[in-house]
Amino acid sequence: MTALIWGVLALKLKLALQYIDSYSLIWARFFFALLMLLAWMKWKKKSLNLRIRPFNYMIPCALGLGLNYLGFIQGIEFSGPVTAQIIIQFGPMLLAISGVVIFKEQIRKKQLIGLFFLIPGFILFYSQKIAASPSFDIYNKGSLLILFGALSWSVYAIFQKLLVRNHNPENINLFIFLFCSFLFLPIVDFKTMTGLSTWPTFLVILLGLNTLLAYSFVGEALKRVEANMVGVIITVNPLITVLFVLVLEGLGFKSFGPENLNLLTVLGILTYIIGAVIFIYYGMPGKGLSKTKNLPSSEQAHKKALN
Repeated sequence: MTALIWGVLALKLKLALQYIDSYSLIWARFFFALLMLLAWMKWKKKSLNLRIRPFNYMIPCALGLGLNYLGFIQGIEFSGPVTAQIIIQFGPMLLAISGVVIFKEQIRKKQLIGLFFLIPGFILFYSQKIAASPSFDIYNKGSLLILFGALSWSVYAIFQKLLVRNHNPENINLFIFLFCSFLFLPIVDFKTMTGLSTWPTFLVILLGLNTLLAYSFVGEALKRVEANMVGVIITVNPLITVLFVLVLEGLGFKSFGPENLNLLTVLGILTYIIGAVIFIYYGMPGKGLSKTKNLPSSEQAHKKALN
């Protein structure tokens, strides 16, 4: 469900940016997600608990997600939905690399196989997009912003991975949505927000619902499924984006801008995703992430600290 929601997210953001600026849209996504989460928790009679330990993990977790939204949406404005979905996948890969840097894990030989697919695939994709782009500088600017968003997401995911073992995803998300709603509040254009017609208003609310559902699903998934499998499933969501773009362009729908998806571009995307899946799958502990006894020693220490 998370992969499906994120697979069409960039397309909906591109549409919404025609009616509202990126900063106001980021705030609206978090704010409406907050309202819907509060309503759902009250309906389910769940306790609203913001006393999450260790609390100092929550600030970088929330800030990471907020900056991820900022880099991703501004990157979409300059480089388009497909490029955004491809480059943002560096987030799960950076999460896999964090196992080496933070948890002192070893690079596995099978990960190197992934790099043999990943690097050429990305070069092929990027070179084709650069050749078709009307402005080299603007396209590169968008790509760098998305890469910043990917780095920010990996920070969020690292702390989310540590917190979710001892706390309900609802309460973690409650804090994140509240924090980011206040974080982006000073730069919201409320004049534009209040002047939206029915369709843009529905689109903004839908994006808020997407935020709530996607991060609720991924939080629940991290409690039940091995983190490397979560990363693998999320990594394939660009294929959903590409499929939708090809179908919509075939139907004459041009609101996303020209994506110029020729055969070489699609081949680059497929090769890149194959490499990313291999790299991520073999890049994290494979079993028992929810059980202390099977965690790396450094993660056992985190588990002990949380308890």
